[in-house]
Amino acid sequence: MPRAFPDGSRHGLTPGDVFGDRYALRELIGEGGMGRVFRAEQRSLGRSVAVKFLRSNMAHDGDMLRRFHTEVRAASMLSHPNLVAVIDFGVVVPDGPFLVMEYVRGSSLTRILHREGPLPLRRAARLLDQILSALDAAHRGGVVHADVKSDNILVERDHGDEEERVKVIDFGLARMRRSVELDSAPDHTLSGTPEYLAPEVIRGEVPAAAADLYAAGIILFELLTGTTPFGGGTAAEILERHLTEAVMPPSLRRPDRLIPPALEQVVVRALEKNPAARFHGAAAFRAALAQATERMDVNAIGRCQSCDQQRPVEICFCPLCGSSTGDRDSTASTRETTTHNWGPPQQPVAARRERDRRSPPPRPHLSHSVDPGLRVLYRAISRAMERGATSEITDAYLELARALVRSGRIIVAIAEVQEGIDVVSAGRAVEATEPAPSLSRLFAGLAGLHGLAGQHGGARRAAILSHRLARRHR
Repeated sequence: MPRAFPDGSRHGLTPGDVFGDRYALRELIGEGGMGRVFRAEQRSLGRSVAVKFLRSNMAHDGDMLRRFHTEVRAASMLSHPNLVAVIDFGVVVPDGPFLVMEYVRGSSLTRILHREGPLPLRRAARLLDQILSALDAAHRGGVVHADVKSDNILVERDHGDEEERVKVIDFGLARMRRSVELDSAPDHTLSGTPEYLAPEVIRGEVPAAAADLYAAGIILFELLTGTTPFGGGTAAEILERHLTEAVMPPSLRRPDRLIPPALEQVVVRALEKNPAARFHGAAAFRAALAQATERMDVNAIGRCQSCDQQRPVEICFCPLCGSSTGDRDSTASTRETTTHNWGPPQQPVAARRERDRRSPPPRPHLSHSVDPGLRVLYRAISRAMERGATSEITDAYLELARALVRSGRIIVAIAEVQEGIDVVSAGRAVEATEPAPSLSRLFAGLAGLHGLAGQHGGARRAAILSHRLARRHR
């Protein structure tokens, strides 16, 4: 019996049907705006393939047919281990055009992130390296994907060695230098997923290779933090953030993860607003990624001091009990600092507000028991306050928050960033305070810290204030 799409349009073929005397449909594996995707058996070879059918009510839609044919032509022009291979193309009467591709036994990157959250750093780098390898082959072949996103990345495991292999799919929005322009006028319609669109594409420019690399940078941010950098709100709000907001460093979005500065710099460069400031190609992006990750020792194992659970050293907090994961053989003084100093500072933050800004006293934290690294950061804050250098004050408080999180003291980190907000605002109403960019950064950091502590209401309020301040600055 014919199956119906949600909008009521029909599709005549169902699992069990044979079409073209070559393919037997086995199961429905996907459904989207353009049509359905089935797993099928190629009868002559006895192998599984994926078959995409265009919706019957779109078979006479010129734009949809052009997009379908673009996917066929773009994918058939390319051959690469990380690009899904096209096997066949044709038309079934009355069901319309179909596309036969290799069948990938795996999950989309979106599902993996939903199921597992942020990935280990080395694994994230391996997956992105394969995505960039596929994009490099496409760009050298004259094809711009123009719809790179985690939904269009499939990940499968090789049966022999259990290594993960990436497959980039869905070239329906692709741009081809040699052929598309010959038979159609340039199409400036904004197409794609808002979270992954490059600023120049949003402004109306035709997607180029730099736009694919920007989307790959979004995916890297997503692999490291579990979220896209500009997501949330309406599509219009997301697009506006791409155009105007600086990307929050991944270490601020997820201060619980030890993201190396070199890797963070790769993310920030990939997400530059100006295409010319990004990597000059997928190969250059790959090289920078490899250089940033080559020294990471992902096999290093430590133990939680509280529950003796083993864990990778790149994870700051024990996955079993949630406490700081400093090594058991650390010194006694370090162990006390990292596991017991969870409360807020004893001296009220409000009492130090304007006084610290005008004439900062010796900070009460600078006792003999304070970690030397933290003592340096506290002194940097005091010196910045003496100079009245707002941007330096902001940088110092955020660096202190990172250090505190790495030592397990999230609540103290929240209190310190709140103090930084008090110092920069000098007790005035936050939304009337200058300079707004510094406060916006502090509130963005505070949102990440509240989220890490499970204080979702506080995280939302801080994020809203950060966005408001950033918009006011523009």
